[in-house]
Amino acid sequence: MIHALLFDFWDTLAYIPEYTQLKRINKEVFGDTRYHQARHIFFQAHTHPWSIEEFVDMVDREIQATEEEKRLLYEWMKFDTFAVYNDTIDTLRFFKEKGYRLGIVSNAPMSTREKIQHLGIDAYVDTIIISCEVGYVKPAKEIFYTACTALQVKPEETVMIGDKVETDMLGAKNAGMRGIRIDREGREDYTPTVRTLKELWNHPFIFE
Repeated sequence: MIHALLFDFWDTLAYIPEYTQLKRINKEVFGDTRYHQARHIFFQAHTHPWSIEEFVDMVDREIQATEEEKRLLYEWMKFDTFAVYNDTIDTLRFFKEKGYRLGIVSNAPMSTREKIQHLGIDAYVDTIIISCEVGYVKPAKEIFYTACTALQVKPEETVMIGDKVETDMLGAKNAGMRGIRIDREGREDYTPTVRTLKELWNHPFIFE
């Protein structure tokens, strides 16, 4: 029987409305090589508890960032670049009212916890597991086990919902969980997949 649901954060519960524009501007300002160097450090931040200031300082030391580049890095990381999907809060509330234990498991830098709180999502979940805080990144089994321990459930009593096959789905499977992929754009074939979070409200993987 399923007692808990884990959700990815980026592109599952929340998104960056101006992502395409921000990415284009960053590439234009940084240039391809420096952009990829900065992006590499961003992914390093997924396993280090760096503040936004420490992250910008790391990029600066690597590529000697200009003031404009530093401003863009702060813009990328600041709170108001994120928004919740229109089905996020309703879905979390739905399952919370039914007594399910809810958690977030995210590969993300330190500023993500503040983003989750800023968006009000933390009021609906029982635990928030962020890779930079625990030292494991999905698809490592340990990050899923950490969430299960926090929720006091077994992996086989848990379903993971996320948008990435390699990290969310395969990671959950290797940890002994079921996984449901959310693909809002319908870009890839994967089973099981939902297009909206509200499709979870009567999904057979959850309601056996």
